[in-house]
Amino acid sequence: MSNWTLYEGDCLEVMRELPDNSVDAIVTDPPYGLSREPDIEEVLRHWLAGDDYKHRGGGFMGKEWDSFVPGPAVWREVCRVVKPGGHILCFAGTRTVDLMGISLRLGGFEIRDCLQWLYGSG
Repeated sequence: MSNWTLYEGDCLEVMRELPDNSVDAIVTDPPYGLSREPDIEEVLRHWLAGDDYKHRGGGFMGKEWDSFVPGPAVWREVCRVVKPGGHILCFAGTRTVDLMGISLRLGGFEIRDCLQWLYGSG
């Protein structure tokens, strides 16, 4: 049997307790940020200055935690715990996949491939 560990808790709090280069892969479905469109120039100014961007507006069903994509600071922490050569599979919404990609890159990741999940409803 393979050895694996399951952690329960807030992902940022749990990751802060993990040593550098200790995780083989990350699979995540973070907030898509499908609420009110932000001022993209303001977002990029904050991110390029190393600051967090605080989105003004509620997220899906009014949930503030879901109002915008995670910023580069989150991905820097994720990148810290992933082993060299490790991968992240990160879901994103079609309207904000560009911002998610920029945030991941600024957080230290290299975009290799993009998989698409096409589905219909109705």
